[in-house]
Amino acid sequence: ELHKPGLHRWSKLHHHFYIISCLYGRAKFWDTDRRRSAITKLYSLHQGMHLVFVYASECRQLACDVQWDGQALCDHFHRDLRSKLKNLLNFPEPMSLSQAITQAVRCDNRLFEFRQEEWAT
Repeated sequence: ELHKPGLHRWSKLHHHFYIISCLYGRAKFWDTDRRRSAITKLYSLHQGMHLVFVYASECRQLACDVQWDGQALCDHFHRDLRSKLKNLLNFPEPMSLSQAITQAVRCDNRLFEFRQEEWAT
């Protein structure tokens, strides 16, 4: 069946579309329910030991597909930050995901500076 010329070209075309979509950051070619998939990925996404900007980048990428309002995205982003970082976040409540990310990155940078100072002494 795969030896037919038309099927071989279609299989190759599928493969190229998949590679191109991966190069653009997401393999959406096969994903028929992108919104549901993004929500599932958001719920399983945590900062863990990653730097904030890595976590924020993944969160922002998924946020494009979930159709949540700004406050829901901010709450979800904040919920999955490391606890040390949450303790430093005493800024005014962010109004958008971009503001929440900016605040978290500033605090993460401060934590990094504190660690550098501790290691130097």
